[in-house]
Amino acid sequence: MEKRDPRLSAALEPAGRPQGPRGETGAGPGSPDAPGPEEHWRIQEEHWRAAYASRPYVTSGAPFQAFAIAYRFGWEAALDSAGRRFEDVESELSRRWRRERGPDRLRWEHARPAVLDAWIRALRPGPG
Repeated sequence: MEKRDPRLSAALEPAGRPQGPRGETGAGPGSPDAPGPEEHWRIQEEHWRAAYASRPYVTSGAPFQAFAIAYRFGWEAALDSAGRRFEDVESELSRRWRRERGPDRLRWEHARPAVLDAWIRALRPGPG
């Protein structure tokens, strides 16, 4: 039996509502109070900049920029997922990553955990 990343179980369920910039779920994309995508991403980026070094897939001393693009990729993919599960779109995401990442970016095998982390965070309801 294939061993699965334990964090993946949350991402395998149908997607929840994307969280707002401070973790709230009330101001949806069509709401006049909803911040724009760049404001949402700025707040997510602040979170990941503070948290990335403690993630198990980040080697000691790795710069944030090595993972920043993977976090944004996962966050945007989750918001565009139309309720699909990570497991259902992973091969598509892998192909997109390989096509779009450029020569200086992480290989999918190294980016995947960061993409999954951002996916889970983007779709988790509630604060944080």
